[in-house]
Amino acid sequence: MTIQSKKCIRLLALLLLPVLFVMFSCKKRILDYRKAYKGKYAFHLHQVSDTLGQGSWDTTYHYQNEISLVNRDEILVGWYNGNKIQLIVTKKGELFMETKEIGAIDDDAIWLDYTIEQSGTPSVTTHYTLTGEQID
Repeated sequence: MTIQSKKCIRLLALLLLPVLFVMFSCKKRILDYRKAYKGKYAFHLHQVSDTLGQGSWDTTYHYQNEISLVNRDEILVGWYNGNKIQLIVTKKGELFMETKEIGAIDDDAIWLDYTIEQSGTPSVTTHYTLTGEQID
């Protein structure tokens, strides 16, 4: 190898070294827009159920529970009975249950409004309105 070849190799190594350093040493951060939603909330749930042939009932629950993160674009909302509902959340804070938009969330509050119809004997239609404010 000639002296000029060695200089060329050194120069190439010196040029590539910073590029390789940046590529492999920097931790790539992906900002999770949902982090602001995570925490403890004070919830107010109004539930109206109508059972065909048996009438309806109206119940209000006041409780505290949490919103946690799951998957890439979903949150879990704690329910009054310990169950959790899984919702898709967009970067704009829109909330979806499957493909239907049912509410919204921002940095310190959540709002849901949706109806579930259960077929069978007897059929039951339940309407939920949930509001919540972050307390933690």
